[in-house]
Amino acid sequence: MGGTVTAEDTPGGGLTMVVSLPAVDLNDHADNGKAGPA
Repeated sequence: MGGTVTAEDTPGGGLTMVVSLPAVDLNDHADNGKAGPA
């Protein structure tokens, strides 16, 4: 799957969480869920 989670200190206090996930090209999965020939 991939992706990252990072924590960044915020000046003055606090915490920023950054979540990065890979994108999916929907054209690569265009046939998912389609019925085949009967």
